[in-house]
Amino acid sequence: FAGCTALKQIHVPRSLKEIRTGTFRNCSRAEHLSLPDTLVSIGSFAFFGCESLKSFTLPASLQNLEDNAFGKCDSLQHITVRQWNFPQGFPGTDLHTNLVFLNETGEILAVLFYSNDWRRFLQGGRARMLLSLFDAPGKIDFREYDACLPLLKDKEDQAHFVLKGILYPLGLSETKKAEYENYILQHPENILNIVIKHDMEDAALLLCRNGLLTDHSMELAISMSSRRSKTALLLIFLNHKQNTP
Repeated sequence: FAGCTALKQIHVPRSLKEIRTGTFRNCSRAEHLSLPDTLVSIGSFAFFGCESLKSFTLPASLQNLEDNAFGKCDSLQHITVRQWNFPQGFPGTDLHTNLVFLNETGEILAVLFYSNDWRRFLQGGRARMLLSLFDAPGKIDFREYDACLPLLKDKEDQAHFVLKGILYPLGLSETKKAEYENYILQHPENILNIVIKHDMEDAALLLCRNGLLTDHSMELAISMSSRRSKTALLLIFLNHKQNTP
């Protein structure tokens, strides 16, 4: 079906165990993809260039996902998986794609930040897969991830990890909380970029009330909020500055 630009929906039959190299390559108008629980392998470039594809679920049966299987899928926003062990070659894409984890009952366990380098999630097991962004804080025990922070090489990912840990301190020890607060004081620009970029008013209030903004970082917060027209955040920072002796 390579190059079939009229194809809009791809439903793989349950009997199929393998999708071979380039099978649906450049099916540029395909918007929906349904993969069966029987699927074991997806070949290289199998869905390469399916630029209208926005999301899909990888079955737990999948054992092998070859290079660039979903390369150049420019609209791809979410990949959902129901297993903690990635298939070999996962995920075969260098796109800014969120990875959504579901448990056996379909509840969201976690959502990973998108990354240009998925290889950093391929080693070290479950904890390494759950490094970046937790969207279900009630499901996460942060004690399990205390050792993960040094593995994150991207400062923005580190900042988000620290911020989530303080906002949702499930099992977070006082020692670890102090370390996270020290990280915030040392990397204010990265932290503020996350807070302002994602309109995190609760995080802005936390930074102010916990004394985690120096005079310099407060001026930076005000400047960044004003420059990005984030009025609610700007008011929080200005109000705190005005009422701080």
